[in-house]
Amino acid sequence: MSTSTPYAATINTAAVRPVSAKNTQIGLFVQDDWRPDDHWQVSAGVRWDFESNAKNEKFVTPADVAAALRAYPGWAAAGINPDDYISTGNNRKPFYGAIQPRLGISYDVRGDRNLVLFLGAGRYYDRSLFIDSALETIKDYYESVATINTCPAAPTPTCPAVLPTDPNALRALGAMQGGEVFLLNNHLKTPYSDEITAGVRKRFGVINTSIAVSYIKSHNIFQYVVGNRLPDGSYSGAINPVIVYKGVPYGTGIFFGGGAIGAAPLPGHGNIFISSDNGAANYAALYLQADKPFTRESGWGFSSALTISRARSNDGAGFGDPFWFDTPNVGDQGWQPSRGLERWRYVGTATVGLPFDIRLSTVVTLSSGPSFGSVICCNVPQSVAGPGGPSAYFTDFGVLHPRAFFGYKNVDFNISKSFKMPWNPAQELTVYFQALNAFDFVNRNYSMWGGGFQNYGGPGPTRDPDPTGVASQGQNFKVGAKFTF
Repeated sequence: MSTSTPYAATINTAAVRPVSAKNTQIGLFVQDDWRPDDHWQVSAGVRWDFESNAKNEKFVTPADVAAALRAYPGWAAAGINPDDYISTGNNRKPFYGAIQPRLGISYDVRGDRNLVLFLGAGRYYDRSLFIDSALETIKDYYESVATINTCPAAPTPTCPAVLPTDPNALRALGAMQGGEVFLLNNHLKTPYSDEITAGVRKRFGVINTSIAVSYIKSHNIFQYVVGNRLPDGSYSGAINPVIVYKGVPYGTGIFFGGGAIGAAPLPGHGNIFISSDNGAANYAALYLQADKPFTRESGWGFSSALTISRARSNDGAGFGDPFWFDTPNVGDQGWQPSRGLERWRYVGTATVGLPFDIRLSTVVTLSSGPSFGSVICCNVPQSVAGPGGPSAYFTDFGVLHPRAFFGYKNVDFNISKSFKMPWNPAQELTVYFQALNAFDFVNRNYSMWGGGFQNYGGPGPTRDPDPTGVASQGQNFKVGAKFTF
C-alpha cells in the first residue's frame, strides 16, 4: 500500500544515553585420561561455569512499569504473577548450577589403531543470556519506541487525524502513549544441551575413515514472547492462532485479528514482551568421513566429509533467534523443522603434487540449502482463517525445505609453490593463485517471501531460491604470498 499522507509513525521518546553492562565469567575445568592397556582409553572431565550478570541481576524495574503491571487486569485474570517479572535489583540470583560433565571412551579392537570404537557424552550450558537480557535495560530505560497511528474518522489526543511533522510534537504524542516494555522472569532458567556421539574409525591402508551418529537435545531455550493479555486473561478469546495448511502448521502471528497486542497494551506504556524458557529442540546427525593426509612421497591427499542431519524444535524458529512472534506462546505450532539448517552438507578437499614441487588443491562444498519460512496469503476462507476473514494475510510461517537436491554448490581451486630461504631453511615463502567459486555458481537465499510465499488454494510454494538475494560470492581470483618463519 502507498499513500502520500503518512498514516503512522514510530519515534523514540527516551533520552539518548550510552548503555553499559558488566558481566564476569568464570570457567573451571578438570579432566583426566586413563589408558589401562593398548585397547581402552577413557577421558572424563567436568566443567563449571559462572556468570555474575547473565540474567540482568542488578536491573531495577522502573516504578511506573511495576505499578502498571500490578494493576494490569489481563495478567490478574490469566494468573500471571507480576512480581515474577518485577526486579528489585536483589531478587534475581546468579545461577551456580552450570555443572557440565563429559565422558569419552574408545576401544581399540586390536590395539593397533586399525579399528577403534568410540563413545562420547556431555552437557554444556549456553552463555547467550547476557546479550538477550540486555534488551530489558535498553527498552525500559534507554529506548521507548512508540507508534502513533492516525484516526481521521475519530481522532483522539493520542491518535490524531493527521500526523504532525515536528519531531518534538511526535515525541510528545509518543510519550502520552508510551513505548514497549521488555521483562525477564526473575526465575528464568539457563539454556543447556545434552549430547551423545557414538561411532567407529577404520583404517584401510593409507586411508582413514569414520562413521558416527550424534544426538543433541536442548532445553530451556530463551525467547521473548508477547505478554499482552485481554481483560479476561486470554490473548485472543477462543480464536486459534494456528492453522494447518497442506500438512504444515502455520502461526498467524501475534498481530492476527482480536489479539491482545493491539487491544490491550500496558496502560501508560505500550506492548509487553516477556521472557520464556519453554523452547526445546533436538538435532540428530550422521557423519561420514574419509581422508588421507598429503605427503610429498605419495604426491596426493584428500578429505571427504558428509553430514546428514535432522533438526527440529517446538517453535520452528532459527537457532539463536531471541524473538518468538509467531503465536502467543512458544510451542503453539508443535514440533517442526528448525529454520536455517540443512538436511545434508558435503565438504571435500583434494591436493596433488605437480612438477617443480607445485601443489594444486581444491575444495568442493555442496549442500541441500537451509530450511526456511513459508507464508500463505490472501483469500483464506473464514472457516480456516478464523479472525482474518476472506482476505486473511498470514505474516508468519510454516517451515519448508528447498526443492532442489543441490541447494548450494561451490568449487574453489588453489595452486601454490613454496621456496625455502637460502639463509634459513626453516623460513619459507609461499606464492599462490586462487580461483574462488571457479565455476561462478549463483547461490541464492531461501526466504518466506521468495520460495515460501504461496496463495491459499493456489499451486503452493515454489520452494525455489529467493531471486532477490545472493548467498555467496561470485567468481573471483586472488594472487598472494605468505612468509613463515
